[in-house]
Amino acid sequence: MQPINFIANYYGEKQGFYFAWLMFYTSWLMVPAIPGLVLFIYQIITILNQQKNEEDINMDVPWNCLYCIILALWSTIFIEIWKRREAEIAHNWGMTGYQGDDTEMPDYRSDPIPDSKFNQIVKFNFNNTYLRKLTTEIPTVLISISIVVACFYGQRKLRNDNPEDIRYNVGSSVINTIIIVILG
Repeated sequence: MQPINFIANYYGEKQGFYFAWLMFYTSWLMVPAIPGLVLFIYQIITILNQQKNEEDINMDVPWNCLYCIILALWSTIFIEIWKRREAEIAHNWGMTGYQGDDTEMPDYRSDPIPDSKFNQIVKFNFNNTYLRKLTTEIPTVLISISIVVACFYGQRKLRNDNPEDIRYNVGSSVINTIIIVILG
């Protein structure tokens, strides 16, 4: 905790929180890395045995589902423990209930709306929100989904057309993963 305090004292709490998150996340990545490495080694051994026995190569092993469950549980536990850690750090630094200063762009045009909960005027632009969603967000999502589906179909076709060549199996999987990461 001391290096984080030094960073927060010197650079400010915003950078202190960033480095606290980075240290926490990096240390917690060891939890899924260990079973992931074991699963990877098991898959490599399985593929080599299938090649040696001249069987059809099947990269789907029964432990993939278990690893997905481990990742889902890990992510939930990770977020909940980070919330506790964040609250602890905020309490130690006297940052509880802190809200940053919001700056408003001078050219921003909006409609003033009364907020009865906080007794103040809130600025909101109804027209741009609906129009932006209609013209940009929905088509972008649909195009991204169609690209992923096309890549998935292409991957399956490459695998089925060349079942004995491992280059097509691994190569198509890598291409599909790259597309999902880029569009994700």
